[in-house]
Amino acid sequence: MIAAGPWKMVSHTPTEITVYEKNPYYWDPSFNPAYSKVELVQFVSAATAVPLLKTGKLDYIGAMEAADALTLDKAKFTVNTLPAGAGFAHVHMRTNFGPFQDKRVREAAALTIDRPGYVNGVMKGIGGIVGNDSVMDPYVTADKSVPQRKQDLAKRRP
Repeated sequence: MIAAGPWKMVSHTPTEITVYEKNPYYWDPSFNPAYSKVELVQFVSAATAVPLLKTGKLDYIGAMEAADALTLDKAKFTVNTLPAGAGFAHVHMRTNFGPFQDKRVREAAALTIDRPGYVNGVMKGIGGIVGNDSVMDPYVTADKSVPQRKQDLAKRRP
């Protein structure tokens, strides 16, 4: 297999595993990884991988639920949280029919959400608030003049 990057793919089994080895022909001679081989194992969910991580059969999990991260022994594992925008969950509104066709209803729904409560309660403090329900807010191209929306139950009624 021809490869120009620092790693070359050696094998791939869809939905199971991909194996990479250090590319001996990589252009940068200073590239000296700690590993000569990397195996990326695919899992249906992180929850199935967490027990393997805890027993040492896995070295790393790329992403997991906050509840799973909180079960890890802090003396043995480091949990890194990414800045807002690096990963996020969406709540979508179908605006082509039903009550969400009305902009006032959409605004009322947005004013109902307790964002800090969601992060601290549901996400167990792991994560952050992406501003104003836009995936662009963490980036330099976002309009920073728009203040972060806050829960306002009195204002939410259309």
